[in-house]
Amino acid sequence: MPEPVTVWMVRLRRDARLREVKGTLRMDETALVFIDHTTRAETHLPFSETRKVKRILGSPVLILSWWEGEGIPAETAFYFVQPPPILTEHAQGQTRTQPTTMLRQPSRRRQRRESIGYLTSRSRVSRGTIKTWADEIRARVRG
Repeated sequence: MPEPVTVWMVRLRRDARLREVKGTLRMDETALVFIDHTTRAETHLPFSETRKVKRILGSPVLILSWWEGEGIPAETAFYFVQPPPILTEHAQGQTRTQPTTMLRQPSRRRQRRESIGYLTSRSRVSRGTIKTWADEIRARVRG
């Protein structure tokens, strides 16, 4: 069983703002358990509800697909290093409230490229840890 590790959890939803939560990820007999560092709240993701575990090669990210509630598919990303900043409101297509004399914010493409570069450079540090977690979760899901 892998040792508990500090990760950042991001619930991947189309209808909600993405937000990263720093916490500790651990594994018990029946579920992954994420403990929020700020509120100490626990999130349990049972292995029996897990559909798929995806390790994004070349990055320190593990994506868990699972069934939420009444058969609703859900996805959660676990970053094994602090994730890059999520796109700003301006880059997501919102109107800008800054005066026109200020420098433009970076384009969405540039922010994406910088984020990918950051994650790729940091993936070398946590490659073994992520592989261990992914393999163990897959083994528990299979039963």
